[in-house]
Amino acid sequence: MTTQIPFSQDFVLAVALDWAPIDEILQDFGVSKEEYRRLQAYEPFKTALAETKKVLTEEGVTTAFKAKLAVEGLLPDIYRLAKSEEAPPSVRLAAFQNLVKLSGLEKSAESAPGGFVLQIAFGGDRPTQVQPVVIEAREAAPQENRAFLAGIEDE
Repeated sequence: MTTQIPFSQDFVLAVALDWAPIDEILQDFGVSKEEYRRLQAYEPFKTALAETKKVLTEEGVTTAFKAKLAVEGLLPDIYRLAKSEEAPPSVRLAAFQNLVKLSGLEKSAESAPGGFVLQIAFGGDRPTQVQPVVIEAREAAPQENRAFLAGIEDE
């Protein structure tokens, strides 16, 4: 009689994707090295792993899955960077912007509310359809900031 060894499909997927060193995967799932050695010899696990790898390869989703898992694993670090008082402001801002982008809260310039349209018609001219112009801000170099602030102080 063969002893049944429980395992989750999430564990099989993590092993199939090989998204991290096996020791890290085992730790994340609370599986000891001895349990993993037994699983590797356990026919239902071997079958599930082979089928999962086959599906991932045929569907071509391994790279995208690995990237999503990596990003998901880094979310706590990104959050800590955004909240860190020791991190430089530029790093905190970049971390915050990444969190906004990953959350789906970022809206495109065209769909963002609060914009305005200025249309000027001269004489009897009919207004023509004009493509919107998006003006984007850029980060000023430190010397530009100093020059700007010096100009304000002089006024």
